[in-house]
Amino acid sequence: MAAVLLLGVGSSSPAVAAPGTWLSRINTFRAQNGLAPLAEDPATSLVAQTWTQTMAATNTLAHNPLLSQQVTTPWTRLGENVGYGGSEESLFQAFLNSAGHRANLLGSYNAVGIGQVLSGGTLWTTHVFLLTSAVLPPPPPPPPPPCAAGTTTSTATGSPTATPAGQRTYLPLTPARLMDTRSGASTVDGISSGGGAVAPCTTRTLKVTGRGGVPSSGVGSVVLNLTSTSSTTGGFLTVFPTGAARPEASNLNFAAGQTIANAVVAKVGSNGQVSIFNFQGSTHVIVDVAGWFPTISDYNALSPARLMDTRPGGATVDGSASGTGALGSGATRSLTVTGRGGVPASGVGAVVLNLTATGPTSVSFLTAFPAGTARPPTSNLNVGPGQTIANLVVAKVGSNGQIWIYNSAGSTHVIADVAGWFPTGSDYNALTPARLMDTRPGAATVDGLLAGLGALAPGSTRSLTVTGRAGVPTSGVGAVVLNVTVTGPTAAGFLTVFPSGVARPNASNVNFGPLQTIANSVVAKVGSNGSVSIYNATGSTQVIVDIAGWLPA
Repeated sequence: MAAVLLLGVGSSSPAVAAPGTWLSRINTFRAQNGLAPLAEDPATSLVAQTWTQTMAATNTLAHNPLLSQQVTTPWTRLGENVGYGGSEESLFQAFLNSAGHRANLLGSYNAVGIGQVLSGGTLWTTHVFLLTSAVLPPPPPPPPPPCAAGTTTSTATGSPTATPAGQRTYLPLTPARLMDTRSGASTVDGISSGGGAVAPCTTRTLKVTGRGGVPSSGVGSVVLNLTSTSSTTGGFLTVFPTGAARPEASNLNFAAGQTIANAVVAKVGSNGQVSIFNFQGSTHVIVDVAGWFPTISDYNALSPARLMDTRPGGATVDGSASGTGALGSGATRSLTVTGRGGVPASGVGAVVLNLTATGPTSVSFLTAFPAGTARPPTSNLNVGPGQTIANLVVAKVGSNGQIWIYNSAGSTHVIADVAGWFPTGSDYNALTPARLMDTRPGAATVDGLLAGLGALAPGSTRSLTVTGRAGVPTSGVGAVVLNVTVTGPTAAGFLTVFPSGVARPNASNVNFGPLQTIANSVVAKVGSNGSVSIYNATGSTQVIVDIAGWLPA
């Protein structure tokens, strides 16, 4: 038997943690080494859980001295791994780095019992391995093989429209649905509808030009809202230019059965298409378009590249900002974004990043803001314990070509992928983020407007004035870059952001569950009276809106 000790913290009253993905991690590792998966033995899991609760309650890491007596399932071989740390991911990596624990993971066993407890922000776990002749529930299906290039499935093309002559800026649109793989679903033109869930290790192409107001040619990149729903397991989606190699990056992280969305500014590839890769399990995918940039424009789209990965062994495009450890409570970390991943070393005004938090130890939020400036009272990404979640950030670049990333509470690993950049003096006007709306009682905004107005009721639409506030001019504004957060919803639902004065589109921007706090970026076309409209489908929910920049009309 073997034990591992990570950095310890004092414990409070223990609470059983969420089920986690230990069995999947163990069996994936065994499959990678040519070994059969382990079945979970419920009786042994009860032994493991009881011992884990004892360790957490006493704040003591130790092996169970009565293990051989307490395991009632017949066994001929027994092993145990115990540990505690900041997250399931960091703990498992520590097991892999330890010869004794690794030997148990790859040992001659056919079953395992698993226990875990979250106590005072520390995750405790016990794994009891056994070789048994007992008849147990069959192990889960083996994990898919490591994904290589993936399988590509093409979709049909759309109808051509003309490209505006001489256009260099962003072209905002009333959102339109371009893909919905669910049975019986509809899209703006009937194309890419009802095609079935995207299979594991599969890449599906999506025609984005000539559809939903996007012209058939001259398009450099598109602004999409990407949604995953009814996924069979946790995983991620990556969007990249069709015809290019799939990058080491992700856009949307999801859990089994979750409905969740993220904004994507995607470079358009061959045949006016983008490619959507699904890592594991199967999931339905919904894609709405919100606007586009011309091929010749101020926005410089890139194939995504990883600029930061704080996890142990994490890799980045150039080795910088990798494996640097989780961000602590109240900590701010600098990230150099210029001179990396295709971003030039100078002349950069703003970057488009996909920011991911993984393995957080508590409820928290991240804020990205220009290096060298005061931290604003805003947020970009909201997380819960053990969650992996991403959000798009259009961040103004500060001193030394850097942005700063602040973590509010607990500790969390952070991953940042770059998707493009705007030059200094470009059409995109990056701002230090400012709060434009907060419906919660006693809340504050940058100018006192739209503060404390109360939750949005089901089926209701609320208008948000975005011009003439927080550095946005009173006229000449075509689109704004917003971070829209939902908190305290009474039911599962979604928000749709669209130009005021137009019909509400068949699209969504933020998907949420009851009592969840979750955010998504929105590049919103500005409508009548310098406003955007926010529609809430079901239940009631508080809504917070921060602005990060604007684009001219």
